[in-house]
Amino acid sequence: MKYKKGEQKNKGFSVEVFEEMEKKGGAGILEEVKQVLKERARSHGDFKKNFESIATFWNEYLDLGDKIKPKDVVVMMELLKIARIKDGEPRKDDWKDIIGYATLGSRLI
Repeated sequence: MKYKKGEQKNKGFSVEVFEEMEKKGGAGILEEVKQVLKERARSHGDFKKNFESIATFWNEYLDLGDKIKPKDVVVMMELLKIARIKDGEPRKDDWKDIIGYATLGSRLI
């Protein structure tokens, strides 16, 4: 599908995004994220257990009882990546990490 440069398809998606997805078979970055998630599962273990542990440590450190839940860990990790993008030199890995956290967060539901 061809669009004119600068033309927008859906909100916020430029022509270049769609053209890149088409070149990579529509999955490009999503396949990369899938591979990273598999590697992290091998090295870090079960993500649900890991997010529960992180929530427990953060709650203890901040003396919050049990206010922080695993879903909050996901959101805060995404915000950490967003802050790095905002204040530093954005890297493709930062964006992939956000997609990865969103994917894992959706599995907590």
